[in-house]
Amino acid sequence: MNEIREIKIDLNRPSINYKIHIGKNILNHIIDFLPKKNFSKIMLLTHSYLYELYGKSIEALFKENNYEFNLKLIEEGENSKDWNICHNVLEDMIQNNLDRSSLLLTLGGGVIGDLGGFCASIYQRGIDFLQIPTTLLACVDSSVGGKTAINLTNNGKNLIGSFYQPCSVVIDINLLKTLNQNEWKNGLAEVIKYAFIREDNAEFYKFLEQNKNEILERNNDEIILKMIETSVQSKAKVVMQDEYEKTGQRMLLNLGHTFAHVLESGSSYQIAHGTAVSIGMNLAVKLSRILNLITEETANKIIKLILDFGLEMQIPKQYNFNAEALVKAFVYDKKAENKKIKFVLPSGELSHSAVFSDISEKLLKDLFSISL
Repeated sequence: MNEIREIKIDLNRPSINYKIHIGKNILNHIIDFLPKKNFSKIMLLTHSYLYELYGKSIEALFKENNYEFNLKLIEEGENSKDWNICHNVLEDMIQNNLDRSSLLLTLGGGVIGDLGGFCASIYQRGIDFLQIPTTLLACVDSSVGGKTAINLTNNGKNLIGSFYQPCSVVIDINLLKTLNQNEWKNGLAEVIKYAFIREDNAEFYKFLEQNKNEILERNNDEIILKMIETSVQSKAKVVMQDEYEKTGQRMLLNLGHTFAHVLESGSSYQIAHGTAVSIGMNLAVKLSRILNLITEETANKIIKLILDFGLEMQIPKQYNFNAEALVKAFVYDKKAENKKIKFVLPSGELSHSAVFSDISEKLLKDLFSISL
């Protein structure tokens, strides 16, 4: 087994502190990463093609170790994060007699992780689940921190959910080899975000700038491992300081996301999350400049890094978005409080962001109007 980088999530609650295991060729050792060995049953939640690629070997490992193994397959795509699919998964958990000593494995990207984590959190008031992310986006974002959710299709993204930590996360970069370039870039939007939200990530900006070719071409495993490890460490620090998003620290992870979520829901989730985030970061930079929160030099550095990684910056024309409708959609954002929408915006020096809530509707409409 190759070197494993371990990041411990310490939430000062010993029963749910856990480790994130990062490495290459480590999936075949997944039994070693279980927090306990006496799980009564195992259920794997995944997509059919991921089951063929990786799930069969996972199943074989658990059966070799005398675990009772069950499989649940769902369709790909954001549309699987809804009540009907959630209900169907829970029914299967019941039919397979999972109990409170069972383990749910989630093998997939953000949809699988969010849906599976939510199902685990409400099944018999909570059972263990272990995340195996298969996309870069899930590795550096959704698999870390314990946010689980499903969407309300006609209203907004992730409106129904819970804070529920996994018992372990296993990140094997070999599982990322099959991602196409669009999926890879989808995850890079979340990676780049970490370079702009906290002063202690200023060096990460330089790392990304210096290694962009290796990252885009995926030809250097050590660079990829360091990129994922740094991203996960950054999110872990924030989560440990503000698990339930009460102090405002965790909200910094939402740079670009308030804009992104209305674009995603407004396109019926045809716009990929990472694409929406990179567009959202561009809009956040524009808003920061209008409010004189950052200099033009800082804005240009942020935009340049996003462009250097070939990420989308402009709102797609084919969805015929309307500025007024987009602003109205902000009310469904789960971060809204007292009808005030919270935006994470670059502020001050490079690698620093802050939360702002007193943004007028007129300013937002004007911003969308010049961006559509």
